[in-house]
Amino acid sequence: MTDDGTTGWGEVRGNCEYVTGDTSERIISILSGKLCPLLIGKNPINRNEINSVIEKEIIGNSGAKMAIDVALWDLEGKILNLPCYDLIGGKVRNFIPSDANIAFNDIEHTINEAREYLEKGFRTLKVRVGMSHEMDEARVAAVRSTINSFNTNDDKKISLFVDANGKWKAKEALIMSNIFKKYDVAWMEQPVDETDIEGLKFLKNNADQEICADESCKSIKDVHEIGKNNAADAVHLKYIKAGSYEKLKAMIDIAEVNHQDYMLGQMDEGRLATAAILNVAATVKGNKFEVSCFKHVSEKNDPGKGIRLKDGGIYLGNSPGLGICVDKSLLKFEKNCKNFNY
Repeated sequence: MTDDGTTGWGEVRGNCEYVTGDTSERIISILSGKLCPLLIGKNPINRNEINSVIEKEIIGNSGAKMAIDVALWDLEGKILNLPCYDLIGGKVRNFIPSDANIAFNDIEHTINEAREYLEKGFRTLKVRVGMSHEMDEARVAAVRSTINSFNTNDDKKISLFVDANGKWKAKEALIMSNIFKKYDVAWMEQPVDETDIEGLKFLKNNADQEICADESCKSIKDVHEIGKNNAADAVHLKYIKAGSYEKLKAMIDIAEVNHQDYMLGQMDEGRLATAAILNVAATVKGNKFEVSCFKHVSEKNDPGKGIRLKDGGIYLGNSPGLGICVDKSLLKFEKNCKNFNY
């Protein structure tokens, strides 16, 4: 918040320790005990100075850094009366299409979920796999059959992806790749453990699907190493991994220099954090996005208001900042949190 009362809002998923190591308690402690005090009196528009101070004082903690970065970005847009996408060069699209994730479930629920997503306009379905080989194949086959029997009202191709979240060894993943080939699966995300870069490379060279690294690329260095070693066809990039737009943009730039495909995605965050990745997605050359996960956060209980899924994606507005209104009555304040003014 500035002296004149202009407020920027930030959000990050708290229980993301399985990706970044951050917990809700850790994020709150870093924010209230270190990050916020560092920024008192700083010019919120001078992001270079702020990023330099933050990176000098705090190692890691990308979750807490994202919360601050998103809030400052929102604040800057409101101060300058510009949407955040205009602060980073302007948008190249007004609509952000999203994939839709099909969770682990039985065949009947899998078919119903796939059909529901298709009816809502989603044109990329991503099936979670990593159960038994038989069940994985049965669910993927069911989704492919649902796609093939669906009559679209548009000319958009429907793509089928899978995401194993690192469940397999490389040779096992290749077996599954060969099975999935007959169902026209186009994308296999994180088929092996995040540390198995050689396994990713083996699959990139031998599998029929586009191999995407997600958990394996948590930093600028990771994206660089994957590109340098030609270990994946694509990388899945998220704001929370980067911790700031500056680092996220560096990850995108590295992928583009290496002629790698990339997806911009999110965790199961609320609408405010989703708006941050939407504003980035509006400006990039890439065309793969995962921005529908906020649907897992009840709209009724989410303090962030202003975005809705329609036609399998999200249409951008032109309000200043992130374009999100915050219902303060839905906020819950932790006893260890403090208010800080800039």
